[in-house]
Amino acid sequence: MLVLSLTSLVWYYFGIKFVKILLFPLLFLIFMVPVPISFLNHITLPLKVFAINMAVPLIKIFGVPLMILLKTKPLKVKKTII
Repeated sequence: MLVLSLTSLVWYYFGIKFVKILLFPLLFLIFMVPVPISFLNHITLPLKVFAINMAVPLIKIFGVPLMILLKTKPLKVKKTII
């Protein structure tokens, strides 16, 4: 919202030519806006499950003892046949 307001103010006071010149820096400010934690959790949980599903079989192949401890609800790890 702040980035949009800043862009609008630049457009109002200096015109569209100046906005075109500053377009990249103004759009780069979007990265300053923090991502909501609920959205971040929604995205990272499937990535964590994927990482576990890929790592567990590789660790078992090398014969390393494995124990998964979770602080949150338990994740479903696919069983592999070795």
